[in-house]
Amino acid sequence: MQMERNQKLSLAALAIAVASRGAGAAMVLSNVAAVAVSNAYSRDLEQEADLGAVTISANAGYELSAGVTVMESLAAEELKQPWVDPGVYRDHPKISERIHYIAGAVESRGHKIQRKNVLKVLIPRLGEEGNRLLLRVDDTVIVQAPASSEARQLFEGAQMALQRALQMETPVYDIRVDEAGGRPSAVYIGVSCILREPLPKGTDSLGHVRLQLVKALTEARKKHPMANYSL
Repeated sequence: MQMERNQKLSLAALAIAVASRGAGAAMVLSNVAAVAVSNAYSRDLEQEADLGAVTISANAGYELSAGVTVMESLAAEELKQPWVDPGVYRDHPKISERIHYIAGAVESRGHKIQRKNVLKVLIPRLGEEGNRLLLRVDDTVIVQAPASSEARQLFEGAQMALQRALQMETPVYDIRVDEAGGRPSAVYIGVSCILREPLPKGTDSLGHVRLQLVKALTEARKKHPMANYSL
């Protein structure tokens, strides 16, 4: 409403300037200045509203990362649209600015930005196909082995560890294979052990597990490409 009103005022002033052959130029400049001041005030109000929404969401027990993911989705949609710089007519902060200060507000409350629960990605699932037991993250098979009670117990532990440790924000270098005695001994994400030797016969190698975890993380990030995962 405010932007529409300001545009109408500017067009009216421009029409006066044209009709008066330049005599109304000062009116145009004065109106544009008024619009700039007014919209700057509007941007401050929008920021206040965004930060207020973080407070309301926190008090209501909602996942605070959702405020960040919504803005990141808007940034992705913005790229698909023709863009014209509105200049003094901008009445909202830039989306990149909104992401930055909303993320800052979330973290200032002691919350980590963890997008996966909001976006419903990086979900580990355990299942059987034929006589094989498979542990997936989304559509990526992370590890498989011949079905057995030993393999199931091992994979159930890995499933719980992945649910906690594998996040959209996980740096790729945090997914690693540790060695003992010069041989691969365990797959870690940060300080969380996902799988360790000894593994049941016929289980995928630990090196393969690491590669599949990196693949699953990469595929998940492709579904939400505008996020800065170093926030």
